[in-house]
Order: sequence, then structure tokens, then C-alpha cells
Amino acid sequence: MAGNRYEQLDSLRGIASSQVFLMHLLSISSVFFAATYWGVPDAGTMYSTSKWAYILTYTPLAFFKAGNEAVVFFFILSGFVLSGTLFNRVNYLLFKQYLVKRFFRLWVPFIIVIVLSIILRKLFYTPGINSHPEISFWFKKMWEHPVSVINFIKFLFLQGGTHNVDTTLWSLIIEIKISILLPLFILLMDRLNNGYKNAVFLIVVILVSHFSFSLLSDNPKIIYDAKVLHYVSPFILGAYLNKYLKFWVNKINNYSNLSACVLFFIMVILYCIDGLKHFIEPVPALYYIVDSISYEVQMFASLAFIILSFHSVFQRRLLHSIWLRLGQISYSLYLIHPLLLLSVTYLLLQKWQLFEIWVLLIPLTLGLSYVFYRYVETPINDYGRELAKKLKGKKAEVDNKKKTEEQVKIKAI
Repeated sequence: MAGNRYEQLDSLRGIASSQVFLMHLLSISSVFFAATYWGVPDAGTMYSTSKWAYILTYTPLAFFKAGNEAVVFFFILSGFVLSGTLFNRVNYLLFKQYLVKRFFRLWVPFIIVIVLSIILRKLFYTPGINSHPEISFWFKKMWEHPVSVINFIKFLFLQGGTHNVDTTLWSLIIEIKISILLPLFILLMDRLNNGYKNAVFLIVVILVSHFSFSLLSDNPKIIYDAKVLHYVSPFILGAYLNKYLKFWVNKINNYSNLSACVLFFIMVILYCIDGLKHFIEPVPALYYIVDSISYEVQMFASLAFIILSFHSVFQRRLLHSIWLRLGQISYSLYLIHPLLLLSVTYLLLQKWQLFEIWVLLIPLTLGLSYVFYRYVETPINDYGRELAKKLKGKKAEVDNKKKTEEQVKIKAI
């Protein structure tokens, strides 16, 4: 821990970004994509042609490419980290500073990545790849259409689907929208100021987001707003953990090393529950129950990982420099890896085997993610923080001016 920053959480964020990256890397292949996403053509038979596709989808080894689950984990981490700056402090000035920093942290990189995607598409896109048998339906849908002026304007206002330009940006849109609402939820949790009341509030949020999404997700006109509502719950779960962190850390530190490791492996199984549902398909009633609560199970498994990171047996390992450096570039890795997957695959697929492209993409993506972190992400964040400080400085100047005027009036009297 450095100050109020829990460095092991940076490592967790790096691991989660790697899960998303590996899922997308493998999903270039039609076989791996079919194993991960049922409902695509021949999904029921394609995965069986590859032993590794089966193992990395229907066993706990799915943890290494658990990209969809990692997004939920990111949202819980965001709720945890952001709420730490807001609890018992929400006011108009803090809200303005918070919005300025989130604007530069999220929206500005969002637009930069879209512009990069447009440029790279012009350089590398070749329509002929769409007939390649190894390439998945998912991959072919990216860069399928040029970005029109109307599409770009929609992106500026956080509207429209982003898979065509960068398949990770949908989650960024959701995070931006929920970030604006989060201070209101934090203010409500502050007002409740009671463990049981906040637990009830958390349960209500989870139930509302679960059932409302089930009811609204079939309507294409409001699907994106329904997703925002759906993903409010992990943010609130993260905020709840932050508010009662001391209680949960004390609980986990009472566990022996062996007990903590056993709990970790149980959570890995629950985290990968989507793939493991495959084995209970012959029992429709059980499958329906597990399927209906799998999202909530993944949320609480993600929460357990954060709590476990405070146990000494995991904390020591997560503070290793390798994981910390991966955490450092995690946001840049998350943002730009789809663009690199697209560019390199389009450039080399006619000459190289897909496996060879994968081998090249791993170090290349990590290296260029650091470059993006160093020369794009960091300067933007620094500028946002400086601008937020100026708002505080202006507020202090106004307060001092008012105070001086009041003192002059008192002396005059």
C-alpha cells in the first residue's frame, strides 16, 4: 500500500486486462470463438475439433481467457477505487474535479482510439480476408464498415455500437455514464450510514439491475441504456467493499495460507461458471437456475479476489514488479490491443500461420501498450489532474476574496 493506494489492485487490473487480451487473441480463430460464444454458426461442433479450445473453455483453465468476466471485475475495481475519493466528501467542488479527471481519463482516450482505428483501417484493411476459413465471424465484423461522419458524431456523444472500430470500447461508454451517476449513489450510501441498510441497498440494486436488464435487453432501441443499468451493480458492489474494507480485510487475515488458497481455487471455479455450465446441460432445470444467477456469481467471485488480495500469501506475490508493471499499462493494453490484433492479422495472414501471428502479437502488444501508456495515457491524465487542481485553486481564491471583503466590512463597522 502506498498512501491510500493499494498497489496489489493495480496488479489485479493488469491480470484482468491480460484476460481480455488473451480472449480476443484466441477469438480471432473461428474454432476458439465458437467454443467461447454459443449461437454462432456450427458452434456446437466446431469447438470439438480442437482439444485446446475445449480445455480453455470448459475447465477452470478458462480463467486465463475470462475476458467477459474481467470486464465485470474492472467495474467492481472502478467502484472500489472511485468511491474511496468520494465517501463523506461529496460536494459541488469535488464533483466538478471528479468529472474533469474522469473526462480526461476515459472520454479523451476513447476518442483518440477511435481516430487511431479509422487511420489503421485505411492502412491495413483488405476485404479479401473475410473469406479466410480460420478467421472468426467476430473478427470479420470489426473494420467491416468505414466510420461515417454521423457515426463519429454519435461516438462523441457516447452513442452507437463500437465493435466495428474497437471491440472493447462498449465497456468504456458504460463506465463513463455510470461514473457520472456514481457520486449520487455514494451520497445515498453516506446518508444510510449503516451496515445493514447499505447491505439492503446493495441487494436492491443487484435485483433491480438483474430483472430490468432481463426485461429490457430484447429491445434494440434501448439495449445500450439497459446495459448501463445492468452494470450499475458491480460499481455499487465495489463501493460497498470500500466502505467496509476494514471488516473484510480483518476477516480474510484470520484465514490460514492453506484456507486462503482453497478459497481462491473455489472462486476461480465460480468465476468461470459460464464455461462449466456446459457439464450440467443434460439437467435443464439445474442449468436454468445456474444460468440465471451466473452473472451475480461472477460478481461475488470477483469481489472475493479483491478481498483475497489483502491476504499476505497473495499480496506479497501481487506486489512483484512484473505484475505491477503489467498493472501500470493495463488501461492502455485494454484500449489498443484490438487495433493491433486487426492491423497485424490483416498485414500477415496471407503469409503467416495464425499461431505465428499470435506469438508475434503478445510481445508486440505489450510493448506498444507501454508506448501508449507513456506518451498518450500519462500526459492526458496529468493534464486532467492539473486542471482539477486549478478548479480547487480558483475556489480558494474566491473564498479568500470573500473572507477579505467580510473582514473589511467588519472593520468599517
